Amino acid sequence: MNHDEFMRRVFAMSSLDKAERERVERLGVAYLSEVRRIDPLTRVRSLPTYEDGGLEKVFRAVLRAPDWDEPSLRAFNHFLVGHIRLDSDPEAGHGSLCRHLASDDSVLPLWSAFRDLLVGAAPRLAGRA
Repeated sequence: MNHDEFMRRVFAMSSLDKAERERVERLGVAYLSEVRRIDPLTRVRSLPTYEDGGLEKVFRAVLRAPDWDEPSLRAFNHFLVGHIRLDSDPEAGHGSLCRHLASDDSVLPLWSAFRDLLVGAAPRLAGRA
């Protein structure tokens, strides 16, 4: 199952009320729209920054959250742990498949969009609760 479908199903399991669910969904739609506006070459250049340690660092930080009792959060935890396992193998992980691609500062808008999505969905990450 692809990432989008897995996350759609996790989100559908969530106990969020309708207004909060709609708010988070708007954030996701805005994120995807912003990412899709970025040229394909820049998106390719971003792969090693995500898959060769970048997302692993973010996901490990998220896994330090104290509460995973909600079923959708347990599913999300499963996603994060599995993604870390796939990315962290230095010889067979996702990073090894794209490490040869050259990245530069042109990928910053992608990471900024990702940050905005995370902070929008969980404002306490930026102290904006």
